[in-house]
Amino acid sequence: MSGWFCLILTATLAVSLVACSSESSFDDPQDPVSQIPWPDFERLHYDMFDQTDTLLGTLVLETVLQDDVYQLSLMFTLNTEEGVVTDEVKVWVDAESLQPVRYARQAESSEESLITARPGHVPSQRRRGDLCQCHPR
Repeated sequence: MSGWFCLILTATLAVSLVACSSESSFDDPQDPVSQIPWPDFERLHYDMFDQTDTLLGTLVLETVLQDDVYQLSLMFTLNTEEGVVTDEVKVWVDAESLQPVRYARQAESSEESLITARPGHVPSQRRRGDLCQCHPR
């Protein structure tokens, strides 16, 4: 009986030592951005419909690599009773770190327009009236 016990104990210890001594193959947690497989170009186009299959608008998301910067765009169009509303937002980010480089936004409706741009800086906090120009039509 003690022979079996010693054999099982020895086998268990051997497996434990092998498991503990093997190196793990986990990715570096310090740089998860470099592990993202970003494409050089991608466009996603969505049409938005209501319950009666009436087209309400469109949404286009786009990723474009330009040298060492990605341009990420969101283009939104909404058909309303007052007219068409459009909103386009572009953000340029460093291709390696995905840190923002600059941004621009242009929105228009039948009543007003908004143009916002800031080269070389993306605000982390927006205040009312900061970085935008609203123009009534």
